[in-house]
Amino acid sequence: MGKVKEMRLSVQSMLILMMSNMGMDTPQNIEEITDFVLEDVQETADPVEWHSGDVAIAFRRWIEAQGTQSDENPEPKPKTIGVIGLGDRINNISELRKLMSDLDANDLVCVQSIDLETGDAEDLYPMNLDVIEGIELSDKSIVREVRFCQMMNSAPDTRDKQPVIDALIAQTINDYTINDYNHGDTTVIDEILHKLPFETLLHSLPEDQWVKYRYQNVLHDGVLIPVNDEHIWGEIRDTYEDDDKIYIDAWVSADDNEEGKTIAKVDKVAKNVVYLDDRAKTNKYAQEVIQECLKRL
Repeated sequence: MGKVKEMRLSVQSMLILMMSNMGMDTPQNIEEITDFVLEDVQETADPVEWHSGDVAIAFRRWIEAQGTQSDENPEPKPKTIGVIGLGDRINNISELRKLMSDLDANDLVCVQSIDLETGDAEDLYPMNLDVIEGIELSDKSIVREVRFCQMMNSAPDTRDKQPVIDALIAQTINDYTINDYNHGDTTVIDEILHKLPFETLLHSLPEDQWVKYRYQNVLHDGVLIPVNDEHIWGEIRDTYEDDDKIYIDAWVSADDNEEGKTIAKVDKVAKNVVYLDDRAKTNKYAQEVIQECLKRL
């Protein structure tokens, strides 16, 4: 099969999949559309690394080229939304803003889950939206995370929650006043808090406590599974030593007021390691510092 013919088949397959995901049947003029899109991709896209996004942009150009219908049954042209083509991947918030800049209150936004292998699509609606502050990335930059959470399909509850929240807070304070805190019934509060996302609960605590809870074990099917312990300690030093030992000291955070903890000792004579915290045996950061100490001996 020639390269052009093979490319044409690929383009047509991508077009049919896009149309299916949009809820469209394959049109009778699919061959005409394929020819247009193929020519556009050949002229504008990378000849080797072209992809479905290029096909989507070319398809959008085909739609725009059709113009409006006759005066007897006029229909407006499709809206051109930003600079992102149909089917393009959105990589950041600025692209999302551009994509939605031409929408108004009468338009509908639907988040969709698509299986790229089968083309099966599922609408994720209605949804909760949650914005979580203070997410630290691996490069130490801090970002906000936006999460979409699918809900059961039901009419929105427009009742005012605030009076009930105020009453619940007052009742909780009253219960703790009457009963000793350690013996009070916290069942209601416990059940409410369990419904909140983990990160929301975590960020309700003082920031200096986040590390303590973020890397704990997780519950999966009733079993506690250890998580990656790579980030247990924010800083580890080997700067303190005496005649025969090097002390491996660790700090959870970068807070200058935090008291460090000795997690291991390197014996300079025997050239071995005594661990005071078993987590240091497998922690990547701790092992890097310890191995460097042993190399210097």
